[in-house]
Amino acid sequence: MKRRSLLTVLTFLLVTATVWAQGPNGSKDYYQAANGKKGKALKTALYGIIHSHKNIGYDGLYESYRQTDTRPDGYVRDWYSNVTKYTHVKDKAGSYKKEGDCYNREHSVPQSWFEDWADASIIKADIVHVLPTDGYINNRRGNDPLAEVGSVTGQSENGYSKWGKCSVSGYTGQVFEPNDEIKGDMARIYFYMATCYENVVDKWSKHATASNVFDGSTYPAFKTWYLNMLMKWSKQDPVDEVEIARNKAVYGEQKNRNPFVDYPGLEEYVWGSKKDQAFSYDNYDGTIPDDPDPDDPDPDDPDDPDPTPGTGDFAKVTTSSQVKAGNEYIVVNEDNSVAMGAQEKTYMKPINVTITDNTVSPNEQVVVMTLGGSTGSWSLKGSEGYLTSTSTKVMSWESNEAKVWTISGGEDGYTLSTSAGLLLYNQSSPRFTTYANSGTFASPAVLYYRTKTDPATGIESMKSAKMSAKPIYNLSGQQVSGSLPKGIYIRDGRKFVVK
Repeated sequence: MKRRSLLTVLTFLLVTATVWAQGPNGSKDYYQAANGKKGKALKTALYGIIHSHKNIGYDGLYESYRQTDTRPDGYVRDWYSNVTKYTHVKDKAGSYKKEGDCYNREHSVPQSWFEDWADASIIKADIVHVLPTDGYINNRRGNDPLAEVGSVTGQSENGYSKWGKCSVSGYTGQVFEPNDEIKGDMARIYFYMATCYENVVDKWSKHATASNVFDGSTYPAFKTWYLNMLMKWSKQDPVDEVEIARNKAVYGEQKNRNPFVDYPGLEEYVWGSKKDQAFSYDNYDGTIPDDPDPDDPDPDDPDDPDPTPGTGDFAKVTTSSQVKAGNEYIVVNEDNSVAMGAQEKTYMKPINVTITDNTVSPNEQVVVMTLGGSTGSWSLKGSEGYLTSTSTKVMSWESNEAKVWTISGGEDGYTLSTSAGLLLYNQSSPRFTTYANSGTFASPAVLYYRTKTDPATGIESMKSAKMSAKPIYNLSGQQVSGSLPKGIYIRDGRKFVVK
């Protein structure tokens, strides 16, 4: 009897320990109370988990920034400028006349939007959304919404941040646009704010400017145009290792977490395509569907062949579904029709290529790399080792796997970056390397993936196919329409097989 009881206890402890270890990023069972919830109920469950956190105090933010917002070089991470070198506390808020004079505390959700309602003091000091930024640039934002600018009226150095009239359909007022590299971070901060302060977020729309962002409800909380933009930002700038590290540091300071960082794509379960699916805190599916854009390749479309490595051409990466570990990639600068070649000194040489309909047939001098790792922590393996860049303008190959790369998608393609900067092509001094900012001398370097092709026939292989804007013909030269049965077809002069 005692033996059986002991066995039962040991089994219980083992199961408990297993459950305890399931949450991402060391969160253990922090999110267990949200298990099985979906949509509006999931948002409310998350509110119950993250709302009651420690108030570190508005004055305490400067000390806490040492833990949450320190750059690798030891200076303050400035969210609005990429030219400052601020020392923690020493260079904090003071008088400023220009960018670079001092840094202060920026409320990503402006203080004026929430200061008249409950929880104002703790929201004012919530380090998740109160960020260290250049004082002058912070002042230029004021309490304008974060959005995309069409007509630019001003910008920080290097155009890192800018302000002007909104270009997003649904709003035409003055807005402040953060840099592309933090747009996803900002989106997830706003998802957090609408969730953590669900008890008061419906009041924020009573402020005139905030009413353009928030809709006066607890769910969905955002105006449609704004929610759509935030969802887009989150997809285009996915969670990376810097954001994960900050989230962990925030927990150390105020004892709560941002679930939208711990679970990339969680917003889909709350507001998006998966809001009718139950959330599982320890068995999470973080895949995010692509935007339903008819011009984008479809996973079942002949323009988006099965990207399993093979011997075919390389096609431009245009959707997140084409970014997969195990696939082969090259890096291309389309403006100058060059691809990344072998290392020379501390940079990578350009190799001339021909680009036809977003497709490249590279020669043996172009570096082909296999993707490893996962979202926010990718590695790139070539014949010389693993590609790395730990400091600006320095490229190298390492023997050990280096999961240092972040892949971000945008209108111009999918780009690579590390903590050292963005991988770009310098046309004035021809080379591929990383830069902290693009300036006027560099242009984008984007990913192309190898399409799967039968080495014997040169025919691309797909599981199935659907029609798109481009005409498709059978082998008799007749144009076909509708869902395609199994067989061989031709589009843009290229054969593909539907299996």
